Amino acid sequence: MEWEEAVETIRPHVVKIETERGHGTGFVCAIPSNAGYYGLATARHVVDHANHWKAPIRLHHEQSGSSVLLQESERAIFMERTGNDFAILLIRERSLNLLSNPINLLPSVIPLRLGTSIGWLGYPLSFGLSFFSGRISGVGSTLGRHDNTHLIDGVAINGVSGGPVFVRDPDTV
Repeated sequence: MEWEEAVETIRPHVVKIETERGHGTGFVCAIPSNAGYYGLATARHVVDHANHWKAPIRLHHEQSGSSVLLQESERAIFMERTGNDFAILLIRERSLNLLSNPINLLPSVIPLRLGTSIGWLGYPLSFGLSFFSGRISGVGSTLGRHDNTHLIDGVAINGVSGGPVFVRDPDTV
């Protein structure tokens, strides 16, 4: 699979997350159950202030051209408090026209190998959805850590935080 195909596979799952303090990126990681909630993965620092101050969060789904403003009572945010910069935003689908299937996630117990080529999507500065690529330059075990941390050799710009990082296989992402 070429990078262009990989981006088109991932693009429908990605949302821009705006708060009073700035913006970041998120992606569908869990589909509605009987309760009708979607799970959006993002970086904790993207939603931490809005969660703490019960401030509104606006979600934009570029693929469908839809947008929704969520008040504190219309969402739930679960944040990793162990030092990882990770959060899950639970929302009802409402008018975002999100897909009914999440991105295939790589099991967290499988570290990527040094040199693996990866890509990521996000909303840098005031640009629309953008693609970035780089390589795995360090893995937890080679960094003296005992977790599944990865160092990535690539671009990090305000607004890209929380977006999906992905690898290409011959037939899938």
